[in-house]
Amino acid sequence: PGEDHRYLLNLAEACQQLGRQEAAARYYEHILQKFPSVPKAAGIYNNLGLAYGVLGRDADAEAAWGRALQLDPAQASAGRNRAEALFQKGDYPRALESFRALPGASGPEIQSRIAASLFQLGRDEEALGTYKKLQKSLPFDAALGEGLIYQRRESPRPAEEPLRRALALAGPAQRPRVLG
Repeated sequence: PGEDHRYLLNLAEACQQLGRQEAAARYYEHILQKFPSVPKAAGIYNNLGLAYGVLGRDADAEAAWGRALQLDPAQASAGRNRAEALFQKGDYPRALESFRALPGASGPEIQSRIAASLFQLGRDEEALGTYKKLQKSLPFDAALGEGLIYQRRESPRPAEEPLRRALALAGPAQRPRVLG
Protein backbone atom coordinates (compact mmCIF):
# COMPACT_ATOMS: atom_id res chain seq x y z
CA PRO A 1 0.00 0.00 0.00
CA GLY A 2 0.98 3.64 -0.49
CA GLU A 3 2.20 6.02 2.15
CA ASP A 4 -0.28 7.55 4.54
CA HIS A 5 0.22 11.26 5.20
CA ARG A 6 -1.30 10.93 8.70
CA TYR A 7 1.35 8.41 9.71
CA LEU A 8 4.11 10.65 8.34
CA LEU A 9 2.58 13.66 10.06
CA ASN A 10 2.58 11.80 13.37
CA LEU A 11 6.26 10.96 12.85
CA ALA A 12 7.06 14.58 12.01
CA GLU A 13 5.26 15.89 15.07
CA ALA A 14 6.93 13.30 17.31
CA CYS A 15 10.35 14.27 15.97
CA GLN A 16 9.57 17.94 16.56
CA GLN A 17 8.44 17.29 20.13
CA LEU A 18 11.60 15.28 20.79
CA GLY A 19 13.78 18.12 19.51
CA ARG A 20 14.79 16.35 16.29
CA GLN A 21 14.07 19.36 14.09
CA GLU A 22 16.08 18.21 11.06
CA ALA A 23 14.12 14.95 10.89
CA ALA A 24 10.83 16.79 11.49
CA ALA A 25 11.60 19.23 8.67
CA ARG A 26 12.38 16.35 6.28
CA TYR A 27 9.07 14.64 7.13
CA TYR A 28 7.10 17.88 6.70
CA GLU A 29 8.83 18.58 3.37
CA HIS A 30 8.11 15.02 2.19
CA ILE A 31 4.43 15.28 3.16
CA LEU A 32 4.00 18.58 1.34
CA GLN A 33 5.78 17.26 -1.76
CA LYS A 34 4.07 13.87 -1.91
CA PHE A 35 0.60 15.08 -0.86
CA PRO A 36 0.28 18.64 -2.23
CA SER A 37 -3.43 18.88 -1.38
CA VAL A 38 -3.07 17.44 2.12
CA PRO A 39 -5.73 18.66 4.56
CA LYS A 40 -4.48 21.26 7.03
CA ALA A 41 -1.46 22.08 4.86
CA ALA A 42 -1.30 25.53 6.48
CA GLY A 43 -0.64 23.90 9.85
CA ILE A 44 2.06 21.70 8.33
CA TYR A 45 3.77 24.76 6.82
CA ASN A 46 3.55 26.47 10.22
CA ASN A 47 5.25 23.51 11.90
CA LEU A 48 7.84 23.38 9.13
CA GLY A 49 8.54 27.07 9.80
CA LEU A 50 9.08 26.31 13.49
CA ALA A 51 11.52 23.52 12.64
CA TYR A 52 13.41 25.75 10.21
CA GLY A 53 13.54 28.51 12.82
CA VAL A 54 15.13 26.21 15.40
CA LEU A 55 17.63 25.09 12.76
CA GLY A 56 18.58 28.72 12.05
CA ARG A 57 17.11 28.62 8.55
CA ASP A 58 15.39 31.98 8.96
CA ALA A 59 14.58 32.64 5.29
CA ASP A 60 13.07 29.16 4.93
CA ALA A 61 11.08 29.64 8.14
CA GLU A 62 9.69 32.93 6.94
CA ALA A 63 8.81 31.40 3.56
CA ALA A 64 7.03 28.48 5.26
CA TRP A 65 5.00 30.82 7.49
CA GLY A 66 4.21 32.98 4.46
CA ARG A 67 2.93 29.91 2.60
CA ALA A 68 0.84 28.91 5.62
CA LEU A 69 -0.76 32.36 5.63
CA GLN A 70 -1.38 32.18 1.86
CA LEU A 71 -3.24 28.91 2.31
CA ASP A 72 -5.13 30.07 5.38
CA PRO A 73 -5.02 33.79 6.22
CA ALA A 74 -6.61 32.99 9.58
CA GLN A 75 -3.65 30.75 10.54
CA ALA A 76 -2.90 32.83 13.64
CA SER A 77 -0.06 30.58 14.80
CA ALA A 78 1.94 31.13 11.62
CA GLY A 79 1.48 34.88 11.80
CA ARG A 80 2.42 34.99 15.47
CA ASN A 81 5.45 32.74 14.93
CA ARG A 82 6.66 34.92 12.05
CA ALA A 83 6.17 38.11 14.09
CA GLU A 84 8.02 36.63 17.08
CA ALA A 85 10.90 35.44 14.88
CA LEU A 86 11.24 38.92 13.35
CA PHE A 87 11.25 40.46 16.84
CA GLN A 88 13.89 38.02 18.08
CA LYS A 89 16.07 38.81 15.04
CA GLY A 90 15.81 42.52 15.84
CA ASP A 91 13.76 43.35 12.76
CA TYR A 92 11.44 45.54 14.82
CA PRO A 93 9.77 47.45 11.95
CA ARG A 94 8.62 44.22 10.29
CA ALA A 95 7.79 42.63 13.65
CA LEU A 96 5.59 45.63 14.51
CA GLU A 97 3.85 45.39 11.14
CA SER A 98 3.35 41.64 11.58
CA PHE A 99 1.99 41.93 15.13
CA ARG A 100 -0.45 44.64 14.03
CA ALA A 101 -1.68 42.44 11.14
CA LEU A 102 -2.52 39.48 13.38
CA PRO A 103 -6.11 38.47 13.97
CA GLY A 104 -6.85 39.52 17.53
CA ALA A 105 -4.20 42.25 17.47
CA SER A 106 -6.30 44.23 19.94
CA GLY A 107 -5.86 41.52 22.61
CA PRO A 108 -3.52 42.22 25.51
CA GLU A 109 -0.82 39.65 24.64
CA ILE A 110 -0.37 41.04 21.13
CA GLN A 111 -0.65 44.62 22.37
CA SER A 112 2.22 43.88 24.75
CA ARG A 113 4.36 42.68 21.81
CA ILE A 114 3.35 45.78 19.82
CA ALA A 115 4.41 47.97 22.75
CA ALA A 116 7.72 46.09 23.02
CA SER A 117 8.34 46.61 19.29
CA LEU A 118 7.55 50.32 19.60
CA PHE A 119 9.94 50.52 22.58
CA GLN A 120 12.72 48.84 20.59
CA LEU A 121 12.14 51.33 17.77
CA GLY A 122 12.50 54.24 20.19
CA ARG A 123 8.86 55.26 19.75
CA ASP A 124 8.49 55.79 23.48
CA GLU A 125 5.28 57.86 23.53
CA GLU A 126 3.37 55.26 21.49
CA ALA A 127 4.83 52.43 23.58
CA LEU A 128 3.97 54.22 26.82
CA GLY A 129 0.39 54.79 25.69
CA THR A 130 0.04 51.11 24.81
CA TYR A 131 1.57 49.96 28.10
CA LYS A 132 -0.76 52.22 30.09
CA LYS A 133 -3.75 50.54 28.40
CA LEU A 134 -2.41 47.17 29.62
CA GLN A 135 -2.31 48.10 33.32
CA LYS A 136 -5.34 45.96 34.21
CA SER A 137 -4.91 43.03 31.84
CA LEU A 138 -1.10 42.61 31.97
CA PRO A 139 0.06 44.68 34.96
CA PHE A 140 3.58 43.22 35.01
CA ASP A 141 4.22 44.01 31.34
CA ALA A 142 2.70 47.48 31.75
CA ALA A 143 4.76 48.36 34.82
CA LEU A 144 8.02 47.01 33.43
CA GLY A 145 7.55 48.67 30.04
CA GLU A 146 6.68 51.99 31.63
CA GLY A 147 9.68 51.77 33.95
CA LEU A 148 12.07 50.94 31.12
CA ILE A 149 10.85 53.88 29.08
CA TYR A 150 11.34 56.28 32.00
CA GLN A 151 14.72 54.72 32.69
CA ARG A 152 15.79 55.26 29.09
CA ARG A 153 14.79 58.89 29.44
CA GLU A 154 17.22 59.05 32.36
CA SER A 155 14.57 60.23 34.75
CA PRO A 156 15.13 57.81 37.65
CA ARG A 157 12.39 59.18 39.86
CA PRO A 158 9.45 58.35 37.54
CA ALA A 159 11.09 55.01 36.64
CA GLU A 160 11.38 53.85 40.23
CA GLU A 161 7.64 53.48 40.95
CA PRO A 162 6.66 51.37 37.90
CA LEU A 163 9.76 49.18 38.27
CA ARG A 164 8.92 48.53 41.94
CA ARG A 165 5.38 47.69 40.85
CA ALA A 166 6.75 45.25 38.26
CA LEU A 167 8.94 43.54 40.86
CA ALA A 168 6.00 43.25 43.25
CA LEU A 169 3.89 41.65 40.52
CA ALA A 170 6.58 39.23 39.35
CA GLY A 171 6.03 35.70 40.54
CA PRO A 172 8.37 32.74 40.15
CA ALA A 173 6.84 31.78 36.80
CA GLN A 174 6.63 35.36 35.52
CA ARG A 175 8.74 36.04 32.45
CA PRO A 176 9.34 39.57 31.14
CA ARG A 177 7.63 39.44 27.76
CA VAL A 178 8.54 43.11 27.25
CA LEU A 179 12.12 42.31 26.31
CA GLY A 180 11.40 39.25 24.19
